[in-house]
Parts: sequence; structure tokens; C-alpha cells
Amino acid sequence: MGYGPSSLVSLTLCICCLLYSVSCSIGHLTGPPTFEEIERSKFTIYRLAQSEHYDDVLTSLQKNSTMPRNHKLARYNLTLSRHGRILAQSRVRDPEAPTQPIQLTVLNSKSQLTNLLARSLHKVYSHAGVSAMLSILCHTYLIPAPRNLLKLISRTCVVCHRAYARPLTHSMGMLPSSRTTPAPPFSHTGIDFAGPFHIKKGHTRRLVILNTYAVVFVCLTTNALHFDLCASLSTEDFLAVLRRFIAKCGCPQEIFSDNGTNFSGAREEIRALQKLAESEQHLQAISNFAITHSIKWSHIPPRAPHFGGLWEAAVRAMKIAL
Repeated sequence: MGYGPSSLVSLTLCICCLLYSVSCSIGHLTGPPTFEEIERSKFTIYRLAQSEHYDDVLTSLQKNSTMPRNHKLARYNLTLSRHGRILAQSRVRDPEAPTQPIQLTVLNSKSQLTNLLARSLHKVYSHAGVSAMLSILCHTYLIPAPRNLLKLISRTCVVCHRAYARPLTHSMGMLPSSRTTPAPPFSHTGIDFAGPFHIKKGHTRRLVILNTYAVVFVCLTTNALHFDLCASLSTEDFLAVLRRFIAKCGCPQEIFSDNGTNFSGAREEIRALQKLAESEQHLQAISNFAITHSIKWSHIPPRAPHFGGLWEAAVRAMKIAL
């Protein structure tokens, strides 16, 4: 038999039909069950479940004797209802009878009825979590140690499993040898442009605002940084910056940079920078310079700026400092 609201309702209706047939000697109901018949069926179900797990408590209450101190229910104030159910007095007063406390039906967490009841309420209250289910159950029932049962219901619920499923984690890729092999500073260098930055040129009366660009050099082995200013986006100015870098920090063995497709944007300066990076004349001049100085020039894949995360972080640090 499946678990869910229909299972609990079916069980209640079956007990209701059984009680009706026994009391009226009729094999079936002649109409829908009334509210009183449904409540009577529930009380019968509760009494059967309690007699299965708490038979000794029922015997003690019927004989008006005290339970052993080591019993799980010994610390509760238990009474026996007129229907033969075990009830526990709560600390909250009944709104309909302010002088009387609310009576809670005692159920065992290992009972099949408790399992059906908890699964039914779990679906009725939109797949509530463990804490919410505890709050819902404590208004009507007293279930010792119910948390394990509620956790089991949440783990085995297909809807909850899909809603709270943990996302898959991807393993990080291996670092290239240029990041892990010991080498002199700037032997393996990443290059990136940043800007434009506006500077003033000329006297006070004839000021000219020019667009300049920062060239970022980052050592892939030691994370050392070197910044230089490029006057324009021309190939000659970039090669001049590269020559100054080689004169100060030494000639690198390998240079990494993007291939220009990540310089997409709306501004004219960004478009010019992309056009410069993709122009054949610029690439040929840089290639000839690299061959002359025995430099291996590598480009990261298109539309993959995360491959150049090291120099992108350096650009961010520079902009924050400025």
C-alpha cells in the first residue's frame, strides 16, 4: 500500500465502514460517512495503534497504577479518554475551555499509523520541512522522538529530493606548467590592456585631452606585476612598451594574451582596441618581434576570459588602486 493522504483516508474509511457494518448489521454504507462516524473511526485507529505499542501504559491507566520511572512516557501527565485513548495534557490551555489544557493523542514514532499521518501532513502542508512538521504535529499529537521519522520522510520524498538536491560540483582543471615550474620572474608573462585613461597635454590655454592605455604585465610564476603606459593603440607604441618591459625585467620566454575577441563593447576606444588586436599588420609585427627575441606567443581561446584570470585580477587591482 502506498504512502500519502489517500492511504490515511482509505484506512479511515475502511474502519468507518467496518464499524458501521458491525453496529448496523449492513454490509455497506448507504451514503457518505458523517463527521461523527469519521471521528469515531479515527479514535478507533488511534486506540489500536496505542494498544500495539503502549499496552502496558493502557493497563496502568485502566488500573489507576503508576508507571515505572524508566518508562518513556512517565514524565507526561497521561489520562484515559472515554473512547479508550491515551491522552497527554499539554501546557497550553484549550481556547474552548480556558480552564482545561489541550489534550494530545499519544502515538509511537515507530507506528505505521504515525508514518501514514506524518506523510499525509507532509504533503498537505506543501512538503514542509522537519521543523515545520514538528510544529504542526505538536498541536494535536504527542510523539516521543519524532525527528528521525520526519527526517526519513523528507529524505524519501521525491518532490523534496528534487527541490533540495545538491548541485554537481566540477573538479578544477590542472594548472599549466608555467604556473608551477620554478623560473625567473617574468619568464612566463601575461599581457592585457586596460583603459582608456584620459590625460591632459599642453599648456593651460591649449589643453588637449588624450586617450592612453595601461599595459599590464603579470608574471605567471611569481604573480609579480608591472604596469606601463601606452600612448595609443598603434603597433609601434605597443612594441615600444614591450621593449621597455624587456629592458627593465628581462626577456620573457613565453607571453600569453587574449586574441582580441574579448574587447567587445560599445565605445569607440574598445572597438579600436579590438580592431588593432585583430589586424594582420599588428599581428605580423608582433610575430616578427617575438621571433627576433625568441619569445613564444600564445593566445587564450576565444570568448574565454577566465583563461586569463590572472591578468584580469591584476587589472582590477590596478583600477582599485587608481
